[in-house]
Amino acid sequence: MLGDLLLAYGRTLLAGYAATVLLILAGGSWGPLPWAYLRVVAWLQSLFPPSYPRSSEVHRARWPQLIHKPSWSCLVRSHPEKAALFEFLRDEERATGVESSGKKIELRDAWDATAALVEAGLNAIVEDDFSAAFTPAPSYCTSLNGFRLHPDWSPLQKTVFSAGLAVRILILFPIRLALVATSFLWLFIWAAYAACTTIQPRLLTWVAVKYSRIFCAGTGVVAEYTQEQYRPEGSGFAVSAHLTPNDAHILTADIPASGHSYLVTGQRHTGIIGLMEQMAARIIPTLWLDRASVQERRSFAENVLEAAKNPVPVLFFPEGYCSNNTQLLQFRRAIFVRDVDIHPIAIRQDSRFGDGFWSEDLFKDYMVRLLTSWAVVYKITYLPKMRRDLNESASEFATRVHDEIADASEVTPAVFDGSFWYKKPEQAKVRETQQQALAHLLSATVECDKENAPYLLAAPPVDRTLSEELAGTKPVLFGAHSAPLGAKSPAPRRLSMNGVLGSNNNTLNIPEIVVPE
Repeated sequence: MLGDLLLAYGRTLLAGYAATVLLILAGGSWGPLPWAYLRVVAWLQSLFPPSYPRSSEVHRARWPQLIHKPSWSCLVRSHPEKAALFEFLRDEERATGVESSGKKIELRDAWDATAALVEAGLNAIVEDDFSAAFTPAPSYCTSLNGFRLHPDWSPLQKTVFSAGLAVRILILFPIRLALVATSFLWLFIWAAYAACTTIQPRLLTWVAVKYSRIFCAGTGVVAEYTQEQYRPEGSGFAVSAHLTPNDAHILTADIPASGHSYLVTGQRHTGIIGLMEQMAARIIPTLWLDRASVQERRSFAENVLEAAKNPVPVLFFPEGYCSNNTQLLQFRRAIFVRDVDIHPIAIRQDSRFGDGFWSEDLFKDYMVRLLTSWAVVYKITYLPKMRRDLNESASEFATRVHDEIADASEVTPAVFDGSFWYKKPEQAKVRETQQQALAHLLSATVECDKENAPYLLAAPPVDRTLSEELAGTKPVLFGAHSAPLGAKSPAPRRLSMNGVLGSNNNTLNIPEIVVPE
């Protein structure tokens, strides 16, 4: 009996795997089945309470402020003489009123609040919009992608989650693992064959497309491609948002049979990703960059601009770093030159079913999470090609393309690029710039105070709302005398940040500072 069940199970897995590979090689697909599957998953998720509050603009919500209630739910004072020292109690300890040590909990010593609520309060104090782009993407619902039961779930919810977990581990994971392994084997065989003989470019494009489609199927990608009449063709750059290391696979998978492959660019890696890059270089044109080498960065910029003149579009990710698709990082402006076509591509992720952002330290952990997710759902929108205007600078053109992609993706355009998050020298540069701007402001304030004596210069309010609330208090003033009633205040003077940054372009997007005269 057990043997028959295992045989049927193995045949089911083999049938799903073989059917997927054969459909891809034959140029077909599963049609509407993946979308019907997603509707079923969404219905199952609707049986659970949402993990995050919903709003009319969910995609713009600041989810570090959103609270997910864990099992830790009570703080208790741990030191009788120090009111500031608290420790967390578990739900069962709160329910019984007795700590695990056997000590009875006094109500006056307990504060009923979740750990996440405390964390959310701290986040509200120190929150910045930028760091939220580099954490796991929010699902705004109970995605059922975890591996543990929640103690507050009902028996029905626990049963549904357990059944879904069995499907993800026993069915989806082995089929997807086999598909990913098949894509690697496919690429290795053709790379070895290309090293021994010359292959026609059209055949190489076919090989690259099939490899990308098998790999995407293995990672659970369900993609919708819209406005395909604007799909990149000819010379120029195909610029896209950068979510995952697999973005090139997702875009290559949509190349038609009569099309040309992209010239793929990116950072040179080590390990299994580096091996895949080496094999891919045998199949499609590539340009890899070692960010640690200054000389290689300079030569890469020259080579990629030269390659953009060829009739094959160059796939380029101007963000430079991956983000979780809640923001679009600032673009680097090196490729936004004159007389070069830019083909914008907007990618939008639906993180309810799975998160494609690589937030783990190790690639294997990232892949295991992808293979056990319900799906990784993308909407790819091709936008009309753009060109730099005659009176437009590279920064202005980069910003215009950046805003077009952000608007089509329905994400917030960020004011910094990823280097300010990943590179400590860049973080120090921002701090130094802020210090210089503050010193510049204080210097100008002192000059204003001297020029307008004996009038007194009031410090500009930092927070309008706070100033209104504290309207009854006296403002902090610089100088010896206050301005007479009815005196007309001079117009404020704006301090440009160009002098602080040492260039004509405000590349850090530091706002101008208003100094009252």
